[in-house]
Amino acid sequence: METIAYAVLAILIIIPATTGLGGALGEAWQYPNYDSFGTNYNPQYIINKENVGSLEVRWRLDIPSREGDMGYGVIAPPLLVDGVVYLATNSPSIIAVNATDGRIVWEYRPGIKAASHTHGITYFNGSLLYPAPDCSIRFIDATSGFETLAIENICGNIPGNSGGYAPGGPAPAVDPLRKILVWGPSVSGGTAAGRGFVAGYSLDGKLLWRWFISPPAGGDPYWDFKYVVERGDGVFEGIPRGNIQPFIGDWGDLGFREGRTRAGGGLSFGHISVDGEKGVIYLATANPKPDWNATYRPGPNLYTNSVVALNITTGDLLWFFQAIPHDIYDYDCAWNTVLSEGLVFKGCKNGVVYALNASDGSLVWFFDPPSLVRTTEPTMDKRWHTDPSSESFLQCPGAFGGIESDIALAYGKVYVAVMNLCTIHVPTPVEEYSPNVKGSVYNIAPQPINTTIYALDMRNGRAVWSFFTDSAYRGWLTATGGMVIASTVKDGLLFLDAENGRLLRRMDLGGSMRTGAVIGSDNGGNFMVLQLVEVGDGVALGGVKQVLVALWLKPSPVPGYIVIPALALGLLAVSSLVYRAYGRRKNIQQRR
Repeated sequence: METIAYAVLAILIIIPATTGLGGALGEAWQYPNYDSFGTNYNPQYIINKENVGSLEVRWRLDIPSREGDMGYGVIAPPLLVDGVVYLATNSPSIIAVNATDGRIVWEYRPGIKAASHTHGITYFNGSLLYPAPDCSIRFIDATSGFETLAIENICGNIPGNSGGYAPGGPAPAVDPLRKILVWGPSVSGGTAAGRGFVAGYSLDGKLLWRWFISPPAGGDPYWDFKYVVERGDGVFEGIPRGNIQPFIGDWGDLGFREGRTRAGGGLSFGHISVDGEKGVIYLATANPKPDWNATYRPGPNLYTNSVVALNITTGDLLWFFQAIPHDIYDYDCAWNTVLSEGLVFKGCKNGVVYALNASDGSLVWFFDPPSLVRTTEPTMDKRWHTDPSSESFLQCPGAFGGIESDIALAYGKVYVAVMNLCTIHVPTPVEEYSPNVKGSVYNIAPQPINTTIYALDMRNGRAVWSFFTDSAYRGWLTATGGMVIASTVKDGLLFLDAENGRLLRRMDLGGSMRTGAVIGSDNGGNFMVLQLVEVGDGVALGGVKQVLVALWLKPSPVPGYIVIPALALGLLAVSSLVYRAYGRRKNIQQRR
């Protein structure tokens, strides 16, 4: 036994120096924000703040585009599962890529002639759950790329709807214990907004319930007092509870005429968190439409710009927290809703981070960043910013928001990127029914554009450190290996020490980054950082060539002072084992 132990020890001395093995921790990135709680935290430690200086490009993949594609590029986080990278493109399509060498394994195209704006897909039980642009959920076999099931016509026959829906909703959320899938579409922009909702489905596609974000066409003056859930059998019921008092005539009649509404509200495209133990989902809603004009929505506009907790089995509203009542600045609560240790964390486009009690939605703390330039204040008294005049105005945070990215939660801290990018607006009428009639036209203001990344104590919201970069920011922050990874528009890929914010490394990947980093490993146990990069002169998503870059730690040659003694020790151990075995055999023969 002693000899065998020596041999094993020799092998163990050699293996760590020659392979990327690090166990299964953090090897897969299955959700848009890593896990079902939306944290953007991968607990792996193979790539860490001590060795990040050794990262180098392993491979680059040009995102393919074909003639006739409706869109271009990728804005959804890549997924990395079992050594395969999955990309949901705006073409629309899903591409599977071998994580070892960047080779395309298969491509799925749904055959839909519709523009796509896919914000995320989910890996569940061997399938990719894909919110297709025709308002369906497609189940795609992750191994073959074949479609196995489709929940279709999700946006059809919606009670009280007289507007439109649009691609761009969140990735589907799943409760594995109860076998319930939750999803809802984005509503069409401007005055063409539909009646927003979230729906619960069984995994075979049966509708279980719908929870509505806005009242039916024509309005309901007591909507705030009796929010409704439509069961699968058509029964409506519910009781409101939240931080905003009910308002009689909240939504007016939604500008209803000629069979169309001129106002509405829908679901945010951000991650939906699932508490499978309690059977609760936490999600966020987008801003009311039209974005900059409240003529046809006079009240607080429940339940837009809100964080919401629903019973995942019934769809019942447990609580809501409305961050921005009567929004006239397009300050939706998009991006991820994060759940951890009895708290729900949310950053909205008004630039504020909120921490809420997961049990009742009460406000625990909020963080209003000191770096953010502000020219707007919440109001219930105006239809638009310069009401009743049509004078132009400066909006800070601008149309892109003070927080236009996902937050990360790790190491007892909330990490958030807060952006200064102001816009100049001219108010416009909202009489026409159209996705593009939003109550204003705007341009980027000649103001400094920059971003400050904050680390906040998750218990009290106190800023622990901050890091300034002279760049816009869109995408998400990633926490891993004792680091925070920030993918900036023009300042490169930044690796910050998660404890103190110190810059560990800056990498120029040859373009702009408007999505964040994803971490996982190939089938050989080699961990990597995946980053989408826009290469070219364009500034808008979809207007330039896009490349997926894989970074990894190149294995270092094993020094001779390790290899030679290890091999010698191993050889000695094996020789000793053989000698002892031979000796025992000889003694036995002599006794006979």
